[in-house]
Amino acid sequence: MIAARSRPFFQIELAEGISVSKVFVMLAALISLFVDQSFNGVYQSIQQYAGGSLSASADELPWTLIGFNTFYYVTLLLTPWLIDRFGRKPIFGLGHLTFGVLTLYLAMTASLSGFIVGRCFQGMAQGTFFVCAVATVLTLFPPKLRGIAFSFFTVSMSKAILCW
Repeated sequence: MIAARSRPFFQIELAEGISVSKVFVMLAALISLFVDQSFNGVYQSIQQYAGGSLSASADELPWTLIGFNTFYYVTLLLTPWLIDRFGRKPIFGLGHLTFGVLTLYLAMTASLSGFIVGRCFQGMAQGTFFVCAVATVLTLFPPKLRGIAFSFFTVSMSKAILCW
């Protein structure tokens, strides 16, 4: 116990291979994914906004989801290469920054085409930080504890979707 007090707080081991800093990074990744999935679950509100304020027809509304999902899935495939090239932290931060800026843009846009383009790029931003969050969980936890870590990861994502 005396040895634990002499080390900085973030280096204290809670269990074998699990330090306080790893727990904080995991919680940050889970919270960001929780918020991300919560925003993604707002599709019903988006449909009402696009249908009402932007005067979109029933044929035009699905393009907000189609564009988002297309860019999201393509980015899921490209993000591992981007992580290898530029590093996980810059890509994770850029994804969050882009998602936040695009959310503000979508709240202020007055045209349907601008809204659809914004949703496409928002899907791209979400794809980058989803892959980064999975990579973070893989690197933080030793093989023995990855199952538990991914169970918390999955619960946080599914709970965010159910909240909406």
